[in-house]
Amino acid sequence: MALSCKSLASILAILSMTGCTIIPGSHFEGITPGQQTQNLEEDLEKVNIQIIDSKLIATAKQQHKKVNKAGKAKPLDTSNYQYKLGVGDVITIGVWDHPELTIPAGTQRTAEFDGFRVQENGTVTFAYAPNVPAVGKTIPQIREDLVKRLSRVIEDPQVDVKVVSFKSQKAYVTGEVSNPGVYPITETPLTLIDALNQAGGLNDAADWRTVTYTHNGKTEIIKLDDFYTKGDISQNRLLQLAT
Repeated sequence: MALSCKSLASILAILSMTGCTIIPGSHFEGITPGQQTQNLEEDLEKVNIQIIDSKLIATAKQQHKKVNKAGKAKPLDTSNYQYKLGVGDVITIGVWDHPELTIPAGTQRTAEFDGFRVQENGTVTFAYAPNVPAVGKTIPQIREDLVKRLSRVIEDPQVDVKVVSFKSQKAYVTGEVSNPGVYPITETPLTLIDALNQAGGLNDAADWRTVTYTHNGKTEIIKLDDFYTKGDISQNRLLQLAT
């Protein structure tokens, strides 16, 4: 049985105090020498004594290697991350040299107001390109689809597509954090640790050891303590659209 630092400190204190009992005639007030010896024997039975030999040293080295291996885990690869559109997102579409197909910006209007919203049926509609599938698609995929459709009426169309309002995907950070709330997922990769930092980090009442992470209907326990104390970056997660 492993002993905590507190328990070990208590036993060491008892050993120091009871050491006085080996002097003839000494005792603690209110406790007879016999009781002192019995209490000491009971406390010593609780101490887990291990002999430091080659086997114990090999075990310790193996555990140390595991910690180092965890610390050298590959970081999250976000180099290929691309935002995938969802219902409610708003995009703008522009066609070079064809102003008639581009809604001009108004002084009293926003890009979100003039943009094209992903509808409940998962599509967006543009001139000469009705019902373009959008949900789960990336911006390059939307642009490629629009180019194919517009090529029927325009020679070599140059299409520009941008997301101007991220509405479909959110990360909910709740519990013992400084600023619990809803944080949008955008074209900039957002990780679990990023979300915690945006929420102001864990407060004094939080359990720093673990965090509950739910994605795509599945829940797992993230060992946050391993991330911070051992550098185990495999505990981090990329927050993105459920697939």
